[in-house]
Amino acid sequence: MAAAEEAFRAALERCPGHSGAETGLGYVSLRDGNTTVADEAFRIALAANPENTDALIGLGLIAWRMDDLREVALRFGEVRELDPDNATAAEYLARVPEGYGPAPERPSLVLPDTVVYPSRVEFPDSAVYAGWIAEMAEMGANTIRVYTIHPPDFYRAVEA
Repeated sequence: MAAAEEAFRAALERCPGHSGAETGLGYVSLRDGNTTVADEAFRIALAANPENTDALIGLGLIAWRMDDLREVALRFGEVRELDPDNATAAEYLARVPEGYGPAPERPSLVLPDTVVYPSRVEFPDSAVYAGWIAEMAEMGANTIRVYTIHPPDFYRAVEA
C-alpha cells in the first residue's frame, strides 16, 4: 500500500487533480482505514470527472462503512445510471433495504402572501358558568383553578 500511495502522489505532483490518480489515492486511503482522506480524494476525482464510476463506488463504500444506507443507495444508484451492468453497484444496491435512496421529487413549496386564520371566541353567560360550577360542586370539587382572566359573567357566577 505504501508503494501504491507513493506512486499516486507522484502522479498527482506531475498532474495535480488527475481524476485517476485521486481515485487511486482514495482507494489506498480507504484500504488504510482513513475514510476522511479517501472521501476528499474521491470528491476531488469527481470534480475533475463527474462520470468517474470508480470514485462514485469509493464514496458508496465509505457510506457503507458509515452505515449511511441513503448515501449508499444514492452513490451506487449514480453508478448504475452511468454503468447499468456494474456488478459492484448491483451487489451493494441488493444489500440496501427497500425504501432507502433518493427522496422522491416533490413540488416546490409555495407560501401565500398572507395567512388568514379565521376564528371566533364566544364566552358563555353567567347562567352557563353557574351551571358548570354547580356540576363541579356535585362532583365534590371545592376549588376552581383558572389560567386566564375571564369575562365578568364568570366572576358573577362564582360569587353567586
